[in-house]
Amino acid sequence: MALVGELVAESQWLTPTEAESLGPDAKSSVAAEMADVFIHLVRMTDAMGIDLFDTTDAKMHCNATRFPTAASHVVAHRPPKALPHPDILTYQERRATRRHSSTVIRILRRFRTQGVRVSVFMQPASPQATQVKRNYRRTISRPVRLSDHADVLDPQVLRALELLFPSGEAPMWGVKPGKNEDRPRQKSPVAEFHALRPGDVVFFTGDSKLYFGGTVALTWINDDLANRLWGIDRTTGKSWRYMYALTEVQSRRIPMSEVRKTVGWKNEDRHVRSFGRLKPAEADGLLELLSWNTASTDSADMDALEKSDTYDGELVREAVRKARGEQDALRKKLFPDTTARCELCGRDLPTELLVAAHIKKRQHCTDNERRSMEVVMAACRLGCDELYERGLITVADDGSISISPQVASWTSVEDYVKERLANRTVANWHEGQRPVFYRWHRTHTFRGGVDL
Repeated sequence: MALVGELVAESQWLTPTEAESLGPDAKSSVAAEMADVFIHLVRMTDAMGIDLFDTTDAKMHCNATRFPTAASHVVAHRPPKALPHPDILTYQERRATRRHSSTVIRILRRFRTQGVRVSVFMQPASPQATQVKRNYRRTISRPVRLSDHADVLDPQVLRALELLFPSGEAPMWGVKPGKNEDRPRQKSPVAEFHALRPGDVVFFTGDSKLYFGGTVALTWINDDLANRLWGIDRTTGKSWRYMYALTEVQSRRIPMSEVRKTVGWKNEDRHVRSFGRLKPAEADGLLELLSWNTASTDSADMDALEKSDTYDGELVREAVRKARGEQDALRKKLFPDTTARCELCGRDLPTELLVAAHIKKRQHCTDNERRSMEVVMAACRLGCDELYERGLITVADDGSISISPQVASWTSVEDYVKERLANRTVANWHEGQRPVFYRWHRTHTFRGGVDL
């Protein structure tokens, strides 16, 4: 408690203007006290086994019920005995919509890189439903222009969105309360929304397939914006006021039968009926199936690099690696000479610069498919193999090379693709089972556009 008292003593009676204009010495003193409180708090949560994220979510949800925003305000002078409660935001809003939200977001991203688990949420949204199709096209296919809605966006939320989306446009979606939301239950859509955090992944499902996904950038609650963008749900009379913005959006085309098998759902008729979170093991299986990039940086390596300009960690680590029994045989058949042609860019190269790339990811092949020459192609190490592996290019059903819209995000990559791969057709794409394997890559790995 003494640590908190020291921090309060530094800042208790400052007005917002005074707090923003602290001199270097005063700011350094306040920062040091904040660091002491933060270190002590983290140690307490670790010692007591408390998940600070989850408990704060629950507390803010409780506060939002007890102290509605409209009935509360902030005082900037010496308070009376009983303080009015400050404006209530959800935990997600408080984390990411403060004036200096970029600092908060950086801290959270650091936690993400040091091993905090990414959660996966499923969003039911049938693309054949008229209302869903309309809303999807309004705010996913055509991202929302932030400046058009500045009048209904909280200034702090607007600032956070502008920091996260420098283009000024953000793909958005919303969650509406369930039919019995007023009855407390553990996995209601709103309760699940309050567990949604930046860095989590949301997948859209409908019409017996998983067809779209993205990474959560920010969450907030806004009736006015939801009503303007999507109106009111005709069946429930409720709005999609629990809103989230997505980044790294991309399409997929995975049958729900395959999703159910991957996550271990035994009911063959099970579908996603409300917004909710997958169990960790289910999430891991689905992310692996979709080759979804949530790779984290080793925390020990991060600490070693942050403490010094040189890396003091292990230079050699012992690893156990299983060899792929068929790989050498496939490679020898694919590359009988010292040179061969990359089937994607068409360049003739030394075989040491080529790989026997799996058209369909090996871990998802049957044993017979793994032994087939038709499941591999020659791809160069000069860019083509990596682009294909990461789903930035694929082979269309006519053998031509399709390019992911995400390539446009990186000028140097776009230049390479335009120069080497645009308007090319893959040789022998139609032989045997190759069309089937290329179709798998298009639906499971390729980062397609977001249009329905």
